[in-house]
Amino acid sequence: MNPDHGEDTRASLMDGDALVGRIRSWGAELGFAAIGISGVEVGEASRRLRVWLDQGCHGTMDYMARHATLEPNRSGCWRVLCA
Repeated sequence: MNPDHGEDTRASLMDGDALVGRIRSWGAELGFAAIGISGVEVGEASRRLRVWLDQGCHGTMDYMARHATLEPNRSGCWRVLCA
């Protein structure tokens, strides 16, 4: 139960779309301009990032090349939330 809203917000009681809606509402209540929700599978992105870096597109952002390794998700994490 969310004491601030008097509602039951347990994820197990909501479908996916309802949960996304609640997360975005909470983000707005907290003052975030946007909430992003993404899957965690890197798929083809790792190869594309390597090509992009090899072309020098990252300019002087050397940290991008240093931290470019994208590993498949093994953490059990399903989604990433970004505010």
